[in-house]
Amino acid sequence: MWTQQVRRRREALKLLLTAGAEVKADFGKSRCRQMLEIGVLGLKGYGAADYYLLGLYKDPGLAARFMTNAQYNEARRRLNKPVQGIIEFNKWIFAKYCESLGIPTPHCYGVFNREFGFTEDQASLRSFEDLCALLCSVGKPIVVKPLAGNRGDGVRVFKEIDRGQQILVGANRSKTTFRQLHEALAGKGDAWLVQEKVEQHPVLSELHASSVNTARIITLRGESGDIVILTAALRIGVGGAEVDNTTGGGIAAEIDLASGICRAAKSRSSIRPIVTHPDTGHQIEGLALPCWAGVKETTLKAHQFLPFARSLGWDVAFGPSGPVILEVNGSWYYNRVQMTGQSLWETEFGRSLAGHGARRRQRPQLLRPSSDLPSS
Repeated sequence: MWTQQVRRRREALKLLLTAGAEVKADFGKSRCRQMLEIGVLGLKGYGAADYYLLGLYKDPGLAARFMTNAQYNEARRRLNKPVQGIIEFNKWIFAKYCESLGIPTPHCYGVFNREFGFTEDQASLRSFEDLCALLCSVGKPIVVKPLAGNRGDGVRVFKEIDRGQQILVGANRSKTTFRQLHEALAGKGDAWLVQEKVEQHPVLSELHASSVNTARIITLRGESGDIVILTAALRIGVGGAEVDNTTGGGIAAEIDLASGICRAAKSRSSIRPIVTHPDTGHQIEGLALPCWAGVKETTLKAHQFLPFARSLGWDVAFGPSGPVILEVNGSWYYNRVQMTGQSLWETEFGRSLAGHGARRRQRPQLLRPSSDLPSS
């Protein structure tokens, strides 16, 4: 509990220095006033990220419109029973499950672990020698990621493998020796998935080449049994990042579900829309994503084969010839919907029986909305 409080305070202070400076410049609201409002909203379950992403700096009283993280998690737990967890929790099982059903997904070569590591051919993948043998046999771009990780933590992307010098070249041109990779993986004692790297469509590569830029698509199996897409956003890496996660500094643009056209992107550390990519200058707002109809069809099909999980977030890459599903998440970032201005309460997720159950536990409203300030 204490660790979470420290983390929240650090996040609030960091946002006050970035987004807070923009609020002060654009709206004349001092950082002290912002900090006070963030503190009061925190008593009701809203964090500093909510304050800026949802536009609550315009009118804190509008917070009651939106779902809190705690309410989202309660509804999600009601929707997703524990029996489904093994599929989305274990990336090896998920990938092989998709392969067996003909759902496009990156090929997996093995799982590295000092105690039980294995390759797809059932050879050992536990030692430095085992890892070298696998890397030399693959010889093409790979991704190494925690078997049960999230938020892009620990993910390494290698676009070249130099077998002779035993060097891996990262997507951002950094270099790692086979020995350094082994030490990094073995030192943490976790299990690591070694997977094929997706070659992304030129449209996405031009936007930001060192990261595979994916669509995060939120699906829900409703009370009727039909599966619908709640929302979708294009996640885009920035700088030398090899991942597109917003928690790692990436940005996200809402995707119009009907057309597959992106709106301006947003950053967790800014209140201002991002129309063009900050590094490449390529247009984000108005960008038409390739094979969008196929992306939606593939995602809905994939959820039909995981019907026991009602609420899922999918990471879908845009390959040269069509969509490729990278991962599925039983827990997805709830503000991916709400940062567009739409409340989760207003979606089928919030209107579900699980949503009603979570809302009944909502605390009384602490702040009254004012009528003289614009809503988000």
